Amino acid sequence: MSSPDPVFVYGSALISNLCFGLSSVYYTEFSKKISPIWMNCVKAIVATLAFFITIQMFYGWNEVSTKAILMAMGSGFLGLCLADILLLRSYTVLGAGRTLLLFGFQPILFGIFGYILFSQGFMLKNGVAIVILMICLGLFALERRQLTGQWDGKAFGIALLAMFMDATGVLITRFVFESQPQLLPLEVNFYRALGALLGFLILSPLIPLRLFSGFKSLTGRDRIRVVIISLTGCYLALMFYLMAVQKAHLATLSALSIFGPLSASLLECVLEKRMPSWQQTIATLLFVGAVVLVLR
Repeated sequence: MSSPDPVFVYGSALISNLCFGLSSVYYTEFSKKISPIWMNCVKAIVATLAFFITIQMFYGWNEVSTKAILMAMGSGFLGLCLADILLLRSYTVLGAGRTLLLFGFQPILFGIFGYILFSQGFMLKNGVAIVILMICLGLFALERRQLTGQWDGKAFGIALLAMFMDATGVLITRFVFESQPQLLPLEVNFYRALGALLGFLILSPLIPLRLFSGFKSLTGRDRIRVVIISLTGCYLALMFYLMAVQKAHLATLSALSIFGPLSASLLECVLEKRMPSWQQTIATLLFVGAVVLVLR
């Protein structure tokens, strides 16, 4: 079996993180306007419909075991429902950039579990790239600390819990791909999004979704924006991410997630009409160097 093309695998991961990072800035806006669970439910609905239409029109469905479907749905419940509710709640306090920084701990988790569960070793260049990307994370954390002057422990705790849930969801998804190699990433994404929707239905008696009233409170322009960011930050981001999860070295893949907070932070600079800090500039240059190393 030929080894996967690193440009395709990690290029897909970069596109995914770019889509999610940029969309996260706007997720924060609508989470504050209405609620995090409303924003998450809307993007899950839009993504589920988009995945279903794409598969039905262009690919068709592969045979899959009931166990694999349930595992994928469980992964979606953890990673796209519970984790994303906590993630967007943290966004409203810390902002998208600072929250996504905590996902820099995932390379350590994935390095351990990738070795134990999938016999993934480390090439020297992967290890060097991860160290560089963790330095980027440190620079980014320093920059955010200087801007705010304090840390919000409760919000960071919520974000860390979201990170662990997301990591668990990714590991379950990788098991699905390992057991059902015929499945397309689009199909797995559909089952994951469906699991997230089921999760929102289960939680709705405890946490009101306000689905229709939330939409009604928005202007026509904002309703269009919500649909667009749901397509970019959930449909496109998940589609490209699972293309990478299917074949990637998990620790290296997760280290590249620094591109999410990096892109979110740079977009915040554009929206706030300010220049990037020296930490952001150095982190960007280091990030580019790490990506070149991984893709060689």
